[in-house]
Amino acid sequence: MALVRGPLGAQGRTPDARPADLSPPTSPLTPPLCPPAPTALVLGGGGAKGMAHLGVLAVLDSLGITPDLIVGTSAGAVLGAMWASGETAASIEARVRAARLDRIVRPYSPSLGPAFASARPQFVWERAGVRWVVQDGAVRDEEADSALARLLAPAEVRAGGDFDALPIPFRAVATDLRTREVVVLDRGRLVDAVRASMAIPVLLRPVPREGRTLVDGGLSANNPVAVARALGARRIIVATIASPVPDVTRLDDPLTVASAVFEFLFLQDPMSLGDSDVRIALPTATYGMLDFRPSTLDTLIALGRTTATAALTAQCVRPLTATPTRVTIPVTTTDGRIIPSAPSAERIGLAIAYDHALSAQAWSLWTAPPTRRGVTRSVELTVAPWSLRIRGTALARRAGASLDLSAQRLPTFIDRREVGGVQADDALLTIGRPRATSAGWQVDGGLVGWAGRSGGVDGRADAGLALALTRRRPRDPAPALQLEGIAVSRWHQLTMEARPRGALGVLRFEGRLLASVGTGVPLARRPTLGGLEGFTGRPLLSARGDHLASLALRTAWPLRPRLRAEVEPMIGRVGEGGFGRGSDPAHGILHRGLRVGLAVETPLGTLRVSEGFAADGGRAAYVRFGDWR
Repeated sequence: MALVRGPLGAQGRTPDARPADLSPPTSPLTPPLCPPAPTALVLGGGGAKGMAHLGVLAVLDSLGITPDLIVGTSAGAVLGAMWASGETAASIEARVRAARLDRIVRPYSPSLGPAFASARPQFVWERAGVRWVVQDGAVRDEEADSALARLLAPAEVRAGGDFDALPIPFRAVATDLRTREVVVLDRGRLVDAVRASMAIPVLLRPVPREGRTLVDGGLSANNPVAVARALGARRIIVATIASPVPDVTRLDDPLTVASAVFEFLFLQDPMSLGDSDVRIALPTATYGMLDFRPSTLDTLIALGRTTATAALTAQCVRPLTATPTRVTIPVTTTDGRIIPSAPSAERIGLAIAYDHALSAQAWSLWTAPPTRRGVTRSVELTVAPWSLRIRGTALARRAGASLDLSAQRLPTFIDRREVGGVQADDALLTIGRPRATSAGWQVDGGLVGWAGRSGGVDGRADAGLALALTRRRPRDPAPALQLEGIAVSRWHQLTMEARPRGALGVLRFEGRLLASVGTGVPLARRPTLGGLEGFTGRPLLSARGDHLASLALRTAWPLRPRLRAEVEPMIGRVGEGGFGRGSDPAHGILHRGLRVGLAVETPLGTLRVSEGFAADGGRAAYVRFGDWR
């Protein structure tokens, strides 16, 4: 156990040292009085179930019970540190709700970092020294660290590196991963100490500190009563979290399995409590350790209030005659978005997609942490049997550069039958503000240099300007809205793509609007009717032109938790040199149709199987797995 600086009362922190003009809040419920004794509040760990401690703290506030020491493990360390800083339980609850922890703890979702929030890799490797390791966990470390830093910011200022400087002395309990010894943290950065105390193995990375590797305190002292006694406490108020029996019917859910494993890890010998101690046994066995949904939070807080009221008003607890000044801290929000810090290691993401008409596609993205000058670098590679694309980017805060190279063999069609292909090569250099893949609104563009060739014709080169306005949703490779214009000396093009979404009851709607107009547009840059998802009743990548407009509305309703039915009507027109003319039989006519099928969500992506029917009698199957880029 790490050394501490003396028992309670040896640090000049007696009731007489507290401000004399402060009085405890009044309450219609008054606990019985008993002789004074150094009292410690012990808050056990339990993941999301630890949110029941918020109800316990609310009752302590209402009864005016202020301990001489707070010792917390994991979730108990988070909430205990905030309450030890003088913040009211109501204020803590409001800020925890605003943090939306349910958006941080979620099914495993590999991440390449905030700069690539719209990318959706199936696997991610991170560089760890000279090795590359698979990214693990259902929690992104940078997101958890950011949320924790915001919650503990006021307490961090009040502690100033010394946890005894808080209005109520505080200790966080962690575990030495190598020896499994209890480690009591009493100084340094408060956020680091609490982060170590809540570092659940696999979900969150261990925290290195003073030559040790620290993980969740629940592995060694989930209810650290012995720590409080060693620090001089003669009366203990301990709030414990109950462990559930695993639900064997849901063991196909990775989060359920992880939760059950953690519960087993945290099981330890019973605590040693005396007659003067108070145990608040929170009946949380039926709740998930990783369930941070707002509805579950409501229930847990109410459960904590009820249990704490019964325990604290039935046993002898002597409130201190004076309490620290308690404050309410304003709630700050991020519009529901988590603001993570930049990743600190190189990452490589990989995704594989399959289309029954286009064969397989592999996509990989390498990213590096920002340099000392704040430059973010990435290289993206997309490979399919008929295409190859490489895109490199170097992006600083205000400017950057990107080079986009592609080589494609585009199919040619006669009456919906593929009869051959045309080679189309393309290169685009952007200097200014290269297109980013981060979530939110982006304005990018600048000077461009273009070179390309198609059909064996000698290559051309041009220079000009490009500008784009893009809005991306987190973890969605397709933009929610994109308006892009490019103009060089020999050709120009204006393209708009929008994907609005909505819901009505159980029904979910997603629209796809694609429009493009241009003059002299190279073959490689001419869109196809329906874009990469195609048009009902037509082969994929057919009906290509420099004037195009198409609209689709996909309606989905659930049949099973991961299975849904989909209906998607479509309408569109494509032409060459205008919407009403062109050399292809598909040019200049109004296309209409309907696509009907099923979609299945899998851990590696969405599988769609459907059949498309065109108004002119055309028919085409559509089978795709994953995100096609």
